Amino acid sequence: MAKELQIFLLWNKARQEEKSILDDIKKKYEVLRIFEIHWPEESFPNNFTRFYNKNMRGGFHKTYECGRGKFLLITAWDKSPIYKLNPRRGYEINDNAIRNKNLYRQWTGGGFRVHASDNLAEVDENLLLTLGINRLEFEEKYTTPWDGKIIEIDKPMPGYKSWKHTEELFNFAHRIKEITKLRLQDNTLELCCSDMQKIRRFLNLRKPLFCFRPNTYYTRVGGKKLKVILKN
Repeated sequence: MAKELQIFLLWNKARQEEKSILDDIKKKYEVLRIFEIHWPEESFPNNFTRFYNKNMRGGFHKTYECGRGKFLLITAWDKSPIYKLNPRRGYEINDNAIRNKNLYRQWTGGGFRVHASDNLAEVDENLLLTLGINRLEFEEKYTTPWDGKIIEIDKPMPGYKSWKHTEELFNFAHRIKEITKLRLQDNTLELCCSDMQKIRRFLNLRKPLFCFRPNTYYTRVGGKKLKVILKN
C-alpha cells in the first residue's frame, strides 16, 4: 500500500514524554512537519467538543484530562499502513496508528492525552480543525522532509466564538466534502450537506433559544449572528 499521511497530537499534559514519543515516531515514520499550537485557554472545552464530537460536558472532561496549554501536532508519512476492520466502528482503521497511540498513552499515564488519526478521513478532519486546511492542501504545501524546526501557531480553532467574515466561513466550508451547496441570501445561509451532525460541529453552529424549527441554527460572523438552515 502507498504511504499515507499520519497525525499524532500530544496534548499539553502529554508533553512530559515529548522527547521519548518523538524519538519513537522518528524511528517508525518519516516526519513531515511538527507544529506547536497555542489556543486561548478559555477555548479548550468548546474546541475539544468540536474536535472529538462530544457534548460540552465531554469537552470539559477532555480539558481536565489533557490540559489547556500548548500542544504538538505531528505529521508524518506512514510508509506501510496496515488496515484492519474494526467491528465496533464498522470500518477499517490503520492498525499502526492504533498500536502506537496506545503505546504513547501508556507512556503518558493512560487516558486520552495522545491522539492519533486512524484513517485518512480523520486526517482531513484533524487538519481542518487545527490548521484550517485539508489533507490534499497540506500535502501540496509541505513536500520536503522535516528540517528539525517546530512551527509555532498562535491562533484559535477556526470559527471559535466567531468567524472573522463570510469569506473565512465560506473558505472553510468549501473544504468540507460533505457540503454540496452554499447560498447566502437575506442574512441567511442555506447549506446542503450529507452529514448534518458533522456540519453543525465543524461550523460551530448553535441552536437559537426557543427555536423549535428543525435544522435551523446560527453561527457568528464578525461577532454578529448569522442564521443557518441545513438541508439534505
